[in-house]
Amino acid sequence: MGVQMPDRLQDIRARLDAATPGPWERWKDGMRVWSRVPPDAPFGVDVADVYASHATADLIAHAPEDIAWLLAEVERLQDRCEVLRHVASRTVQP
Repeated sequence: MGVQMPDRLQDIRARLDAATPGPWERWKDGMRVWSRVPPDAPFGVDVADVYASHATADLIAHAPEDIAWLLAEVERLQDRCEVLRHVASRTVQP
């Protein structure tokens, strides 16, 4: 169906598409998030040094796939809403 994505979602998608390609990984010490570029390269490159908790490192390491999933879910729900609006507009009111 292709509902027009609001500017903020388009901005988020653009940032996601421009980010260092994944998969991102968290080192076992939880302090550095890195990626292999290209993904099958034998060595990774630093994406970010994280001087925070393991939970923060996990959040950052999973951000690309989590954001991609969330954007896909928003698009799915927008398409569903468009279908429902179309059905409702065609329903004859007694």
